[in-house]
Amino acid sequence: MRSDYTILVSDHYPTTCAFIVEALASEGYRVVCRPDPDVTVEDIRAVRPDLVILELRRVDQDQTLLLLDQIRRLEATRATPMLVTSTDPRLLHKLAMPLQHLDCVTLAKPFALDQLLEYVVQALGSPRTHPGEERNELAYD
Repeated sequence: MRSDYTILVSDHYPTTCAFIVEALASEGYRVVCRPDPDVTVEDIRAVRPDLVILELRRVDQDQTLLLLDQIRRLEATRATPMLVTSTDPRLLHKLAMPLQHLDCVTLAKPFALDQLLEYVVQALGSPRTHPGEERNELAYD
């Protein structure tokens, strides 16, 4: 079965990205992974995700905030739920106001799989699936 929900994941660490992709795909979501420095508004527009999970990195924090702002300015992606992760909880705290203004939820790494799944279900609901279709569809770029 294939989910009606598509989640775009962008993370600098390939192992973290793979962990998130595998976990969400095993729950029935369609997951597309984009390497952290390569994700653009055009990627997001092309994928048309129902949820974006994006890593906020210390060295690229301004770029990440700009990308989040661009996502919010586009009509097609304005209401897309966004989850921002980081290994630096102080950075998440420091940027709490701009991230809140951009309507982003934050999650500090390392996080428990249950925390991630709880947010995804909260943002999207359980995956709606179609009988007879392939489950666990993955897309790596």
